[in-house]
Amino acid sequence: MNRALFLGVCGGVLSVLAGAASADIIGNPITVTVQNDIGTGSFNVTLAECGYDAGSQQWFYIQQGPRIVLGGDGRTLATFSGLSMFMAHDPAISLGFALQASNTPTLVTISSALLTFPTLTNPTAHSSAGMSITDNSMDGTGVTMTGQYGGFGYEANYNGLVPSGSLYSLHAPTFFSLGDGTSNSESGNNNLPILGNVSSMSASFSFVISPSDSVSGTSNFTVLPAPGAVALLGLGGLALSRRRR
Repeated sequence: MNRALFLGVCGGVLSVLAGAASADIIGNPITVTVQNDIGTGSFNVTLAECGYDAGSQQWFYIQQGPRIVLGGDGRTLATFSGLSMFMAHDPAISLGFALQASNTPTLVTISSALLTFPTLTNPTAHSSAGMSITDNSMDGTGVTMTGQYGGFGYEANYNGLVPSGSLYSLHAPTFFSLGDGTSNSESGNNNLPILGNVSSMSASFSFVISPSDSVSGTSNFTVLPAPGAVALLGLGGLALSRRRR
């Protein structure tokens, strides 16, 4: 192959992969809404509240101490004992939380911002999410998590914000545990590639948790250049390395 052409091809691949590492966050990194018979409350985690690690090229947020969500009349709707977010240039989005509901069925939605990045064509992707529930009411009713995304508690989208983007995966279907003080968990993953062009991604948990009970969740959603592009990058790097010797 003509050297100039070969280096031009490799340079093109390098720019594609370097471009994929230049991501932007549109909106608040985390938006939380809580609603039940007591009322409605919400809060945002702003970008100013997040840290940024230049080495890993990752924005992050880890809640310090409990956070109480109040209704309009000042009564407690839910208490978050933990809330976390990681967004990486890779690109990738992770969400995590732990909370206890008030004494009525409580709808909770925890959503990421829109993470945008230079277009990737036919990228590989991976998503995983798990949720755990524990009965605290001790009234003989057990504990139930009812997913709000078609019966699932977690949804990952590409090319848009959940639920208006293109669906990549649904995880954590509605589940329960019977008996006082009992717990249960549900998880899933998806490794299918995405066909076509992808330039943004988002993720969200949305569910109803039974009265006074606890629920926690973790998730991860990544989108990466197609394996062929990575292989070509490796070939280009090898050729450049040989030329420098």
